Amino acid sequence: MTYRLRHNIFNAIIKQEICFFDENHTGELTNRLSNDTQVVQTMLTGNVATLIQNIIHIVGSLIVMFYLQVTLTLVLISIVPFAIVIATIYGNIVERLRQQFQDKLAEANTTAEESISNIYMLFVCLS
Repeated sequence: MTYRLRHNIFNAIIKQEICFFDENHTGELTNRLSNDTQVVQTMLTGNVATLIQNIIHIVGSLIVMFYLQVTLTLVLISIVPFAIVIATIYGNIVERLRQQFQDKLAEANTTAEESISNIYMLFVCLS
């Protein structure tokens, strides 16, 4: 799946107009091509399996809790909406930080690629 995603992104990049490449640096494009697809792969493989495992644990725990103490279980369940709100806020913060990290990584890749390319051009010109 990751291969297909990278292939589709690469084909979409290749079909862009020349002005697209003037506006977007090569390092940023290669960073997006490699890192963003890796993030999608990690999300689909790791997170989905963890989600299924967590759902099974929650359902099993609720069954045992209701069996042992109904009142206490209902009190604990009433706290869940607050936990969801806190988790959502935390998730939004983490997502924003991840996006900033990806942007900075793209800038670093662009700088590195341009520097290496310029060193090569310098050697060619001095030869």
